[in-house]
Amino acid sequence: MKSRGILPGLLTLGNAFCGFLAIAKTADALLYAYGPIPNPGGEALADKLVAASWLILLAMLFDALDGKVARLMGSTSELGGQLDSLADAISFGVAPALLVKVLVEHEVRTAGLQPHPRLYFIVAGFYALCALMRLARFNSENDPSPEAHERFTGLPSPAAAGVVVSLVLLYFFDGTKRVPWVDFEAVHVVLRRAFPFTLPVLGILMISRVRYTHFLSWVLRERKVFPFLAQALVTLLLLLYEPQIVLAIGFLAYASSGPIGEVVVRVLPSGLRGSASRTPRS
Repeated sequence: MKSRGILPGLLTLGNAFCGFLAIAKTADALLYAYGPIPNPGGEALADKLVAASWLILLAMLFDALDGKVARLMGSTSELGGQLDSLADAISFGVAPALLVKVLVEHEVRTAGLQPHPRLYFIVAGFYALCALMRLARFNSENDPSPEAHERFTGLPSPAAAGVVVSLVLLYFFDGTKRVPWVDFEAVHVVLRRAFPFTLPVLGILMISRVRYTHFLSWVLRERKVFPFLAQALVTLLLLLYEPQIVLAIGFLAYASSGPIGEVVVRVLPSGLRGSASRTPRS
């Protein structure tokens, strides 16, 4: 690795370190869930899992920056690509799977339910293994040309992890006073029941051949400055207003965009698809 590759390498290691810290925070939560440490009302466990979720989101930021910085500095290398995949396996494969396993096992037992003892182990393991297969396939099929990075085959592992952690953040978010028109108790019940199904669906999307747009490349490709700044400002304000809700909606929308796009391509006539894809020019 040349000296100009040090900064991208450090960003990649920052990604891996955040993933490790997320796993460590989740392990700490186990002490409150099953260990001798008192956990009144579940607040301590919730704090640990929320911290782990934000650390995974921070890992996503490092992951988004390292590749762009490497290309800008002309320091892309095979070593950097392999290191990036290993970091992603930790932060977006193992960490989210363990996070949901600990959360759901604790919450369903608190609710007095008795699920199959191996259910969440299998579900979490399936998600983690699909993330590993997704990363291995990406490495084997990776094309270094910029045009090849305009779209992904299969849901990217950071986006899958984003869906998981944004839903975890929403689960622990109680905005009844700030967003009174939302029944958060009902949302929490739905999420608790949906988590065991969410991980397998995300795993299948990761290893599928469904096409996804490279969101960061699409954003940076924008040429109309004023509309882009207006959209960025609105998004930033919404994130500052209620980040848990906005993140959940954003990641779910992106994860759904691939299957919806496939349905549009296969169902709509080609002429209608072409007219729908064209946008009026001013």
